[in-house]
Amino acid sequence: MHHHLPPITAQEAALCRRLKSVAAQCGFVSIGVAEAEPIAAWRSEQFAQWLERGQAAGMDYLHRQAPLRQDLTAVLPEVQTVFSFALPYVAEQPFRDGDFRISRYALGRDYHEVVREKIRLFVSRLGLAESQQGRACCDTAPVDERYWAWRCGVGQWLDNAQIAVEGYGTFVFLGEWLCPLTMQQLSMHLDTIFPDEMDENAADATTKGNAPTISSCLSCGRCRRACPGGALTAQGMDARKCLSYLTIEHRGDLPASVSQQMGQRIYGCDTCAEVCPVNHPILLGEDVPPVAVCEDFLPSSELLSMRPDDWVNLTVDQYRRLFKGSAVKRAKYEGLMRNIRAACGGDDVEGVAEPEVLM
Repeated sequence: MHHHLPPITAQEAALCRRLKSVAAQCGFVSIGVAEAEPIAAWRSEQFAQWLERGQAAGMDYLHRQAPLRQDLTAVLPEVQTVFSFALPYVAEQPFRDGDFRISRYALGRDYHEVVREKIRLFVSRLGLAESQQGRACCDTAPVDERYWAWRCGVGQWLDNAQIAVEGYGTFVFLGEWLCPLTMQQLSMHLDTIFPDEMDENAADATTKGNAPTISSCLSCGRCRRACPGGALTAQGMDARKCLSYLTIEHRGDLPASVSQQMGQRIYGCDTCAEVCPVNHPILLGEDVPPVAVCEDFLPSSELLSMRPDDWVNLTVDQYRRLFKGSAVKRAKYEGLMRNIRAACGGDDVEGVAEPEVLM
């Protein structure tokens, strides 16, 4: 992503300073704000071309939602301002060598619910009338989340199609608050209800807010070279080759070549994040403070105790217990068992090398 972020206005920066302590109290590590204008023409064209090339694979809903993603008023007609938030999840690899692996983002409770709950908590602390509370979004509404995270100054867009937040890398969930108030109206409201607590020099918080100095993508090509399916290209991520798409969204049998790419992965991938230099300080614990991850995102002891034989013999009841309220249910029991069979592979999987990652 080589488009330059528009300059952060004084109004955006001031509003973020006033609200970052509230965001931090709700667990967010970055907050950004921008006027809810239509997305930039370059992004609209980029997304349309991505769809035309078939790189969305079987995600037909993206084609249906494409017109709605152009303007936030399609999601909330009265929207005036958009806030973007980042909430961290587990960066460390919790599974032992030789065990099957589930993508880090899906280790705990479904992030869709958790992020929306925290955004609603944030909004509730602002003392707004019900008609002013807008809409909390996280990944299910037709909102271009990565674009708005970039536009609001929350993070940097990387070549692996992810957003990186300074100090937390790409191990973050994104969410949005579509606010029906202008930035000026919201600032005036804050002046009225708690001028002291919401002072621009309020209690110190580590939350980033419209920060212009975010770790940039090096365009080093490591993610492209390491991607098991070769899904990362100069034209963007090709879901038809992406293990995350194939093991989560894809319905039906997996292509024969996929079992050779999976290694120990049975849900999701994480490889492009693991090899990214922006993430190395977080993965290695170098020059960064420990990340306080919401307990909702931590894996259960039962999940961590699972061994390959346990997965092969997983019953429907065990599946329901392990993944109650989990994003893993997106793949359904049948899909997860399909993935497990593919990961077990056969003679053709013997000796397939895993990409080098920093663990």
